[in-house]
Amino acid sequence: MWLHAASVGELDQCKALALEFRKYDPSAFLIQSVFSESVRDSQLEAFPADDTFRLPIDFPTNYDWIFSHFQPKVLVLMAWDTWPNLILSAKRLGAKVVLGSAVIGARKRGLMGSLTKAVFSHLDGIFPSHESFYDSFRALVPDNIPVKVLGDTRFDIVLKR
Repeated sequence: MWLHAASVGELDQCKALALEFRKYDPSAFLIQSVFSESVRDSQLEAFPADDTFRLPIDFPTNYDWIFSHFQPKVLVLMAWDTWPNLILSAKRLGAKVVLGSAVIGARKRGLMGSLTKAVFSHLDGIFPSHESFYDSFRALVPDNIPVKVLGDTRFDIVLKR
């Protein structure tokens, strides 16, 4: 399983998921990627994954090596970070893609709304962080893509501290 976080907050969300995955299946192979330089190397080193790395800029060919080397079956994107080429590469290479602890803002309208809708049509599931986002996500994806409110995994990490 591949978990991706844009920045520090999303990394906390991924950590909660990783800990649950490890509890459920200690042998599960987990990889964690981040994009932002605000994530310190020490945070990545302490993350409960088998491998961690920084994601390159979203170009179509940037992900082939990652998918061929690690062969993740599922890619979990956190909150709002939906990279079109990453999603398309995952789908082309047979991985399921979900958006966890999902939030949405202004990108649901106008040109951004059209682009967002096109990208979201390739997701295998959207799991909003709050009921208030449900209708917006439901309007952006076909009926065959599940949208289910599961909450924000950051709360799980805070409660465990």
